[in-house]
Amino acid sequence: MKLRTKFSFSASLLVLIIIAGVSVMLFYSERQMLIDQMRANQENVIRSFSQVSRESLVAKNEKVLTNYIKNLGSTEGISHAMLVDMDDKILAHTDMNLLGSVYKDTVGEKAKGATDILVQLRSDDEGNGIYEVSRPVIIDDKKAAIARVGFSREFIDGKIEENLKNTSSRIMVIAVISLFIGFIGSFILAGMMVSPIKKLSRGAEQIGQGKLDYHITVRRKDELGKLAREFNNMAVRLKELDEMKKDFVSSVTHELRSPLTSMKMYIGLLAKGAGGKLTDKQTEYTEVIKRSANRLARFIDDLLDIAKLEKGKMQVNKEPFKLLTSVHEIMELMKPQAEAKEISLNVDTRAEVSQINADPERINQVITNLLSNAVKFTPKGGNITVKIVERPQELEVSVIDNGMGIPKESLGRIFEKFEQVKGASDNIAGQKGTGLGLAIVKYIVEAHGGKIRVESELKKGSAFIFTLPKA
Repeated sequence: MKLRTKFSFSASLLVLIIIAGVSVMLFYSERQMLIDQMRANQENVIRSFSQVSRESLVAKNEKVLTNYIKNLGSTEGISHAMLVDMDDKILAHTDMNLLGSVYKDTVGEKAKGATDILVQLRSDDEGNGIYEVSRPVIIDDKKAAIARVGFSREFIDGKIEENLKNTSSRIMVIAVISLFIGFIGSFILAGMMVSPIKKLSRGAEQIGQGKLDYHITVRRKDELGKLAREFNNMAVRLKELDEMKKDFVSSVTHELRSPLTSMKMYIGLLAKGAGGKLTDKQTEYTEVIKRSANRLARFIDDLLDIAKLEKGKMQVNKEPFKLLTSVHEIMELMKPQAEAKEISLNVDTRAEVSQINADPERINQVITNLLSNAVKFTPKGGNITVKIVERPQELEVSVIDNGMGIPKESLGRIFEKFEQVKGASDNIAGQKGTGLGLAIVKYIVEAHGGKIRVESELKKGSAFIFTLPKA
């Protein structure tokens, strides 16, 4: 899963959790508020009823009380209302037939003992829930009567559920809109966070490939912007160090070349007997010194080639020439090494191929290097084929062997300087390579506007494939 997807998913999940939490909190807050409103409404009704009852009893005006209680009886949600004196005699009731009768129940007994509003839950004769709200009527600091109003529990719960349903719909709409905005916001935020990270990753990849002049552009003032600036500073310092290293290598190799040339010359003179006839043992030692000097000379030449190629100072003198002819000539030179290992050298091309526009010396260096490696890493009795395929704008050349192959983990680094396949040198005889040959090959091919790649499988062989523009 990509970082942007992970970040967007995590942010969206966080937004979802927050919205869900807020929605639940709003729902229960709304529910409690509705319950409180219903309770406040009940208290207001009973206060008004007890006040009217007190004024009616003091003024001995039954008509006011009768009209008021009649209005209460017609109010939605109120099941009954009554005024009972301290002897349980009904002084007023929404059911006029009960006037003057004595009404005793446990709810009324508890109400008589209360000093203020009392709410009790009971069931009527039909089993319906009733909230019985009562309040004493005080006259001359004495309880003269008890005002009681019954509220239908079913009606109250229905009203609460109805309001909660509407509230839930509103919360749902708001939640969906918020979630959508949150998701879009998290996606945009993820893009803002991941974009500079991608640039940093791309920069690290480019620098890892040796492109030390790569510059990351991140116009931010936060930690990521600071990281990008530090990354660019690091790249500049690495480039400076790399230039110092190249200059040092170039200087050292030039300094080594002159004394090495003198060494080779005097070794040659000694071998010819210029300093006197050599014994067999001295001749053997001289040959060892000569081979070592030649190997060191090739290594120095490779280092100089790499230094020139990296600085862009190697001259590439392009001219039209026949690649197929060069391939045959190089194969003739490689025959003794191949025959020593009983390796078959072949050329695979369907017809005479077109000329290419390139530096013959450098292209011969490429083919020689690839063929030399193929012979070195191909076991006794193997096969090596140079295949040339003509395309509209270029020639594709493949050097194919059935040798030991290259592990997958090494394929991406095979063209890097000083890179050698782990364990490969232990399985071959003769002098070991310097690890610069393929790096030089890559530089030369790319300097001609071509590309090179490798295809390989362990114990089955390798194919080095490069392209060159046609003349």
